[in-house]
Amino acid sequence: MRYGLVVSLGLILSLGAQSAGAQNPAELQRMIEELRSQLEVMKQRDEAQRRALLALEQRLRSVEAAGARPPAQPPAPPQARPAPAEPPAPADEPVKKEAEPSKAVEGVVEAEHALFERQRFTFEPGFRYARFDRAAINLSGFLALDAIFLGSISVDEIEADILTMDLTGRYGVTDRLQVDVNVPLVYRRSNFQSGGAGGAASALSEADVDRFDIGDITFGANYRIVEETSDWPDIVGSLRVNTPTGRDPFGIETKVDPDNDNLIFPEDLPTGDGVWGVEAGVSVLKTVDPVVLFANARYIYRFQNSFDDIGSSEGDQPGDVDPGNAVEFGGGIAYALNERISLSLSYTQRLVNETEVRPDGGEFQEIIGSDAVVGVVNTGLTWALTDNLTMIANVGTGVTADAADVEFSLKFPYRF
Repeated sequence: MRYGLVVSLGLILSLGAQSAGAQNPAELQRMIEELRSQLEVMKQRDEAQRRALLALEQRLRSVEAAGARPPAQPPAPPQARPAPAEPPAPADEPVKKEAEPSKAVEGVVEAEHALFERQRFTFEPGFRYARFDRAAINLSGFLALDAIFLGSISVDEIEADILTMDLTGRYGVTDRLQVDVNVPLVYRRSNFQSGGAGGAASALSEADVDRFDIGDITFGANYRIVEETSDWPDIVGSLRVNTPTGRDPFGIETKVDPDNDNLIFPEDLPTGDGVWGVEAGVSVLKTVDPVVLFANARYIYRFQNSFDDIGSSEGDQPGDVDPGNAVEFGGGIAYALNERISLSLSYTQRLVNETEVRPDGGEFQEIIGSDAVVGVVNTGLTWALTDNLTMIANVGTGVTADAADVEFSLKFPYRF
């Protein structure tokens, strides 16, 4: 390129020297201006070609640094067109194969699935509130002439509030294994009301019972069986152990209101199951940005245990308790509104078998009404407040008779 520029310049100068003697001074000055103009044009072309070659060399180095092997580039032609005023900037960073999930999607994974981060600790304080309101009419008597009721009528109502503060810690052992522990602190308050005092249905009496104590501590582990790909969802298996650290519900004596023998209420309230339990489950999650689909199922097995008192009357009545096992399943969908906020809608249902008790020397007997069907519709919100702190809120509405009327939870997982 430079050799052609020198040759062209030499030819022009030699021609100008040969005709210098035959031209007058004005003609000679014009030829000098033309030679200068042509020389300037050649310099601009030379500079454009040099910049184009520099840009190509920088691109080649960037592609080679990313691991690609481009075919050999042919040499630039001796007379290239002038390059644009601003050559394209070289790519300094390698191209990523996949985009990282947004903070909104990470929040959904953490709330409904399991977020695996190798050698990273997460502390999650949380609060849960549940409200129960049950009413029943009790008839004690008989029908006369198939139309007239003779006896006593009482209206019973139970209002219960349960507030739980959860302290949860999680640690990512590997990018597939995570372990955790949950310590709940439970406050329960129940109000018992009954009508029919003195035979009058409008005469009401009530009693309040409350308790604050530790609940059942839980230890768990999550293992990623299949990592999410374009064709497969993320599949995680879980195993949890429930320890009987809370106040068990057995052996709690009942009282009778001296002003209304229709009102019968317990002296204390439980904060735990009272037995060891094991939970095994699996959860599935698929991301179709900006939508996340998830589903889960688990089986809860509770071990039989012996107690010094299993009755509600005065005095100890030792025996064995075989609590009912349970099956839980659910699923839902989440939608990322933006980079940090997402909304979710899900449904969860739990089927609980009846509990059986056996007094010492007797046979197992089922406790009537101890089985349950708990169905809840959940609406959730996840908000990534910072890169390390997330807020997870959920409101649940009971759709079966055994479910709480309303549930609310608020969690703040912080990743160190």
